[in-house]
Amino acid sequence: GGKVLATAEETIRKLPAPETGNEVRVDESGNVLVNGEPFVAIGWYGSVPTEDPRADVVALQNLQTPVVPVDRNTTGLQEAFAKHGIYSVVSIENGRLTYIFNLWRDPKSTVPDEIKTLSEPSEEAKRYFRELIELVRGEPGLVGYYIADEPEINNSRSDYLEALYRLFCEEDPYHPVMVTNDTLDGIVTHGYKCADILAPDPYSRNFDYVPNCMKRCREVMGPGQTIMLTPWHSSSQAHTTADYGSAPPYPYK
Repeated sequence: GGKVLATAEETIRKLPAPETGNEVRVDESGNVLVNGEPFVAIGWYGSVPTEDPRADVVALQNLQTPVVPVDRNTTGLQEAFAKHGIYSVVSIENGRLTYIFNLWRDPKSTVPDEIKTLSEPSEEAKRYFRELIELVRGEPGLVGYYIADEPEINNSRSDYLEALYRLFCEEDPYHPVMVTNDTLDGIVTHGYKCADILAPDPYSRNFDYVPNCMKRCREVMGPGQTIMLTPWHSSSQAHTTADYGSAPPYPYK
C-alpha cells in the first residue's frame, strides 16, 4: 500500500588490485575468475601425481587441495604452480595448524580442538591464522582457502566457522574460502554461511544424490558463491559401494 515494509543496508568495499599475488573471485554467474579470467578447476583431494607417465592426465589437473605448508614451508605450493601451472587451495583447518606451526611442541595449546567448543577463534588461533595468511597470500598459485572438511559430521561448531570465515574475508579479501560438506543438511548448517565455494562430496550410489546436492547448494547460495563438486560416481568405489579396487568405475557416459 505504498508503505516501506523493510529496509537493509550493506557495506560494499571496492578494493584496489592486490600488491602481491593474484586476485581470485566469484562473479555474478558463479564463475571463478583468476585475475579476471575464467578458471575451471579440475583436481583431486591431495596433491596432483605429477610423476604420472601420462602427460595428458597430468595436464588435465590444475588444482590441489587442501595444501598444508608443514612447518611454514611453501615449496610445494610454489613448485606446483611454477613447474606445472597447478593452483593450490591452502588448508586453514584447525587440526592442520598442528603441522603448520608445530603445535605439538606445546601440549597446552587448545587451538586444534577449539573449533568444537568455542563460538569464534581464540586470540591465539587468530595469530596463527593471520600468520598463515601473510605466509601464502602473495603466492601466484594460491586460489583460495580450505576452511573445513565435512564439519557437520566432525563436531565442528557452525558459529566458529562463520567467525573464521569473516576473519579471512577481512584479512585477505582477494581469495575465496572453500568448504566440503558430506550431507544435504550440512550444506545449510555448516556450509553456505562460512564459505564462498561449496564443495559437497556426495557419498552415495544413488544417482539422484549428486544433483540433489547441487540443488541444495543453489537453494541457499547467494551472489558471489559457487559450487565445486566432487563427483564420487566416477570413482572406483566411493567408500560405500565396494572394497577399493574390487569394482570398475562408473562409466562417465
